[in-house]
Amino acid sequence: MDCPLCKANMEEGTTILPFDMKNGRVIVVLNVPARICEQCGEEFVDMAVVRNVEALLERAERDGLSMGFLEYGLPPLKVEAIRVICYQLMVICASFFVPRSSF
Repeated sequence: MDCPLCKANMEEGTTILPFDMKNGRVIVVLNVPARICEQCGEEFVDMAVVRNVEALLERAERDGLSMGFLEYGLPPLKVEAIRVICYQLMVICASFFVPRSSF
């Protein structure tokens, strides 16, 4: 397939898709299959992959994930484990911003 923008050759690869969700939620989907232009670097994702990403985002929203990384193609149990780890990291990061009382 040729790049629709510059007409150069496109290769199979992966990309990262960040999403700014409702209520300030941020979800990043890693290792999404894409076609990447060798010349201009433009990335294109097939519609079937887009539908799978949308399903991942819906599940993340339904599960209450407010910030985190999802790996494209992982089974639900691993996604749940990642959700738990991301929540724990969020709690740890938030603790750095809690005002400490003076001694």
